[in-house]
Amino acid sequence: MNHAHLYWGMVEEDWAGFSAELEANIPPFVPENITIFLGAEYDEEGEEIEDTPSPNQLNVYQETYQNFLEQFPSILVEMQNQAFAFYQKYYAHFYEQDFEADNFNGKELAAGEKHPPLNIDNSSKHFVYMKEIKYIRILDGDAIQIVFNYELDTEHGLEIKLINNKITNIGGIAET
Repeated sequence: MNHAHLYWGMVEEDWAGFSAELEANIPPFVPENITIFLGAEYDEEGEEIEDTPSPNQLNVYQETYQNFLEQFPSILVEMQNQAFAFYQKYYAHFYEQDFEADNFNGKELAAGEKHPPLNIDNSSKHFVYMKEIKYIRILDGDAIQIVFNYELDTEHGLEIKLINNKITNIGGIAET
């Protein structure tokens, strides 16, 4: 069942749960029309949630999201720093030397040719690889998941989870 909400607009069942009519626009991220999912996609037993969030839940999600937007400038700095640390731990060993890739960042390589190191040595250089948000999910308990199309790992992506606007976990999609 779909609900209309003063802030979210129509809340409808979508490909990954219930999404809001309202879309996020959070510069410096792209695109300008980021889907916002409201509530979890699956319950504790792994079953898809079929009930639209209640009006009270939607109000709580609104408060969570508005608090996130208010604190976003400081969250962005922490997000960049922690995502860079994640890169250093899990990906730098691959990308900071010549590496094999048929097509990386739009650059076609000849057979046997290697891509030069990316020289990602700070959070700003790393951030360019995570600027596209796939979607945002607002959850119970003042939690938000931000899912990125992560150019350095297009298979697993990158997901950041925040609780009370503090980053609690960074990992591949569906790992936080």
